[in-house]
Amino acid sequence: MQVTNPHGLDSTGLQFLLNNSDLLADMWSVTRL
Repeated sequence: MQVTNPHGLDSTGLQFLLNNSDLLADMWSVTRL
């Protein structure tokens, strides 16, 4: 069973984000410039 969140990411996508949280944080800091 896959649960879709408002951003369209399934459970696999969420796990990917959790595994790459540090990379995501770097990308987020770049977008905030």
